[in-house]
Amino acid sequence: NNFYVRINGKENKNPVRHLGNDDLDWLAHPDYDIEDHKILENGQIIHFQERHLNGMIFFQTERGCPQACSYCTNNIMSELYKGKGNLLRTHSVDYVITELKRLKNKFPSIGVFDLRDETFTIRNIKWLREFCERYKKEVGIRFKCLAEPASMSSESMSEEKLRLLVDAGLTDIIIGIQSGSDRLNFEVYNRFITQEQLLKCANVANKFSDKLAIMYDIITANPYETTEDILETIKVVIQIPPPFYVSINNLIYFEGTPLYDRALKDGYIKTDKDSASTLNYWDRWAHIKLKKKNEYLTLVLNLMRGPSTKKRIGLMPRKVLNYLIKENVIDYNLKHLFPTYVAGNMVSWMDYAREHGVKPLYNMTPVSFKVWYDKIRYHA
Repeated sequence: NNFYVRINGKENKNPVRHLGNDDLDWLAHPDYDIEDHKILENGQIIHFQERHLNGMIFFQTERGCPQACSYCTNNIMSELYKGKGNLLRTHSVDYVITELKRLKNKFPSIGVFDLRDETFTIRNIKWLREFCERYKKEVGIRFKCLAEPASMSSESMSEEKLRLLVDAGLTDIIIGIQSGSDRLNFEVYNRFITQEQLLKCANVANKFSDKLAIMYDIITANPYETTEDILETIKVVIQIPPPFYVSINNLIYFEGTPLYDRALKDGYIKTDKDSASTLNYWDRWAHIKLKKKNEYLTLVLNLMRGPSTKKRIGLMPRKVLNYLIKENVIDYNLKHLFPTYVAGNMVSWMDYAREHGVKPLYNMTPVSFKVWYDKIRYHA
């Protein structure tokens, strides 16, 4: 299966095998045993302990993704297995519930399951009804999931799905929007999701905001973004009904993806450093400086990360944000980068303090605190 073998001095590459039927339940259960696992902690290799789970387990109920985004490694898998079977396959409800119950009993400190399927809300309503009914009765702890606007823009169906999930214990949902610019989503990211779908999705999700922490994922620090693209993203986020949480992610090129190949061809990537893969992921200003484009608006967008209310979006009071995106203010800061670089370096120091001060202190807290904090951290 995909091996290279040498026969009579000639190298031959075996093709990948067919994925088989759509039934995932015949596969072995994932290995969650920790007895023989090791972890690097404070420069020492030690035995993995339950406390390292931080009260949360990541779990997948499906394989594959309905999207083929140009920046994502799922795109590579789609190409690799094209014509080799159905890429989007789902476990049965019985398999999922049985496994979650086993993990809950195995690790008593677990307070939440993070269901990391690419788009959990794409499930058909029959599967979700059975899952939610059984999860509430048999598992009974909070859980999180991922979603995307296209699968949640049908108001009646999306509202029914969310009502079932919230009643079963869903407390956090992460919705990937990536950009508020239709041009960027369509032409660069290969994501056929519109502003209209996003805002419909946001209005549906907002109906459950008293019980549900809603996070919106955005990608920026992308040299293919124009000033207009970033401005559209900022303006779309302003239109989302609060409360919600904004997660800003700065672009890293993954080798082998269409976006990586495009950036390589266009001269944006000349060395490994240019892919941003060697940077500290959490140092926002380092990513912005590396891309050397739209520094001002990209920094403004990064400062919108965090809980959002009627009065603020992340660190930015809405009145200040509206001022910063005025045409004359943007024009000034595009011509005079010094204020942006001063603010950017301040942000870099903030990120350093969080990574080297706050996080180590957090890691020292008991699991019970981490479970409690995780429950409230994304609520505005």
